[in-house]
Amino acid sequence: MPRLARLDALGVLHHVMIRGIERRNILEDNKDRDSKEKVKSDARALFCFWAVRGLGYGQRELARRLGMTQPGVGYAVIKGEGISKSNEYQIRN
Repeated sequence: MPRLARLDALGVLHHVMIRGIERRNILEDNKDRDSKEKVKSDARALFCFWAVRGLGYGQRELARRLGMTQPGVGYAVIKGEGISKSNEYQIRN
C-alpha cells in the first residue's frame, strides 16, 4: 500500500518531527538552545507585562495559570516592560 501524501500546513516543521521520531537532538548545539530559551523568556515576559498591565490580570492568577511563582511573574512584568519600552511596542485596543 503506498504511503499517503504528507499534509503540508503552514507552521508545521517536518524536519523537527522527523528528528523527534528518530530520537535525535532537535537543536544541534547549546548556542541554538540558548538563543531559543532567550526568545521564550522574552516572549513570556512580554505576555506577563501585557496581561498584568494591559488586561488587568492579577499576578497571583496569572502565576497559577502559567505554572509560575508570583514573584516570577512580577520579575517577568518588569522585564517585559523594559522590552516593550526599548522596542517601542504598544498595547492596542
